[in-house]
Amino acid sequence: VLAARPRARHGSGPPAVPGVRIRHAGPGDLDTAVRLQLELRRYDAHFGVVALRDHAEPTIRESTRELLSRDATVPPLWIAELYGNPLGLLHIELPPDSDWIAGSVAAERVGYLASLDIAETSRGTGVGTALAEHAHQVFEESGVDVVLLHHAPANPRSTPFWYAQGYRPLWTSWYRMPAR
Repeated sequence: VLAARPRARHGSGPPAVPGVRIRHAGPGDLDTAVRLQLELRRYDAHFGVVALRDHAEPTIRESTRELLSRDATVPPLWIAELYGNPLGLLHIELPPDSDWIAGSVAAERVGYLASLDIAETSRGTGVGTALAEHAHQVFEESGVDVVLLHHAPANPRSTPFWYAQGYRPLWTSWYRMPAR
């Protein structure tokens, strides 16, 4: 599903967990960021949306290394931690990086929430809500009119979470993966 959240729409999701600290991800977070992304892909693979390929880890590692090395005014990657323990990763795209999807809506400035990865043991605790709220604050401060994201409708946590954050479906696509 491609879902949209206009600037004026606010969510009504569960409260963010107290004590979660959100900070810019840096080069020292590479292993954590890769681990969280692989964990999400393994989880989503259960729902037929993502096929976890053999070369996923080196590909994710290289793209994450590139994102972490960017000298950006607003960093694309953020880490959520509780008592120093990293529990979540947020990846956002602001214009012009999000221009690839901007034509999907009639808005001047479009942001893209590329991923929100939460450690399996922390799903449902409010860490994701804290990261989503942080993302929305960054988008707001950057003058984004609409935020878009893709989510897996078959994932039982994804749709309720994103809709509680104020997102609504824009396009829904169904497809079938070939049998293995």
